[in-house]
Amino acid sequence: MAQPRDCSEALASLVDEEVRQLLSGLESHGRALLEKHREALDALAEALESRETLEIEEIREVLEGHVSTSPASSS
Repeated sequence: MAQPRDCSEALASLVDEEVRQLLSGLESHGRALLEKHREALDALAEALESRETLEIEEIREVLEGHVSTSPASSS
């Protein structure tokens, strides 16, 4: 059910466009992260396909060499 607006259509359009830009930027960043870590994600997926469940140490072993452990690389 639509609610009456407390702002003009122009302001609503401006807000909608800003939200679209924010979402687009977040989507691009998410895709970039997935592409950057694709090799590690593929290795993890392969391990999960063969074993179905992994303990934390097994995950660490699979990801060893694929993911940097420094805090600056979290982006």
